[in-house]
Amino acid sequence: MKFTINRDSLMHNLNYVTRALSTKPQMPVLTGIKIDVRSEEVYFTASNTEISIQLVIHKSSDLIIEEEGVAVLPGKYLQEMVRKTENKNIEFFSFEENMIKILAGRSNLTLNVLDKDAFPIIAFDDSDVNITLDVLNLKQYIKKTTFASSSSESRISLTGVSFTTDENKLEAISTDSYRLARKYMLFDTKYPKLSFIIPSKSLDELNKIIEDINEPVQIHFSKTKVLFKYKNILFQTRLIEGVFPNTSSLIPNEFITSIKFNKTELISAIERASLFSTIESTNIPAI
Repeated sequence: MKFTINRDSLMHNLNYVTRALSTKPQMPVLTGIKIDVRSEEVYFTASNTEISIQLVIHKSSDLIIEEEGVAVLPGKYLQEMVRKTENKNIEFFSFEENMIKILAGRSNLTLNVLDKDAFPIIAFDDSDVNITLDVLNLKQYIKKTTFASSSSESRISLTGVSFTTDENKLEAISTDSYRLARKYMLFDTKYPKLSFIIPSKSLDELNKIIEDINEPVQIHFSKTKVLFKYKNILFQTRLIEGVFPNTSSLIPNEFITSIKFNKTELISAIERASLFSTIESTNIPAI
């Protein structure tokens, strides 16, 4: 394995892929980033069994590939090394069987590689069941629902966001049995019939990766996982098995009283009042 890559390009992509590194790994190899160097591109992959992220950087003036190969490098060491390097380009090449040499200007570092054969085989496969959303709409779905999901795993289905489609309507719902958040939009596209529960923590991590730009995101669903394809990034997470509670009757369609508030003033008043209230001191019946 031998390649030279632009430092800024590498750092930008490492900031994304390291989000999938395991902090409490069941296997030591899950603390590493798999680097797969091919003739025309380099793939960076990380997984913590909950989410998996893969990025591809294509051969260009910022990436010169001289020799193919595969290695798994300790993720945090690699990220910190690149962060503290000021040289424009960084060269990687393997020597012996378990060593990677990293050259950046006057810096000369050597990393022991992890067992690449122990790295899990992760299939980032497309699916016939898929939809496309633009980034801004997807971020709205995430921002306005994940906060209301449960952090307790006693009811595992409540730790996720339920996504359902009905022709041109896409709806997302979350609840922790005390709060309920629902967000829906109508689109020109007619969607296939879908009903899936996506872990809220995974959606929050995805939200940190996708940028506030008008780019499409392809979402591919299978029986056990969902794949988000965004620019050069593949973000995959498991789906939650179980039945999400029926919340359709909890939000009324008609109201006896309707009051309009100034949003900023209302938020300010709630923040002041909340100083004297705690969740533990309330006695709110669960949904």
